[in-house]
Amino acid sequence: MPDSRHDLKPRKIRFRITGGAEDLKDAEDLLKEEYLATGWEVNFYEFKPRGDYGPLHDLNLGFIQSIN
Repeated sequence: MPDSRHDLKPRKIRFRITGGAEDLKDAEDLLKEEYLATGWEVNFYEFKPRGDYGPLHDLNLGFIQSIN
């Protein structure tokens, strides 16, 4: 019987977080540390200001599970 694990698609997860730039940097470091340690890879990253002015920023961070 063929090994069915090779037919599976990798799992993906995306986070969208809004906050101050320094807080988002801390959240990004925490998420990357946790997910990279458990076999995930970053496959999407976007950091941009929210609106034309103000202190808020958006962080979009995506991970994909490594299948070996």
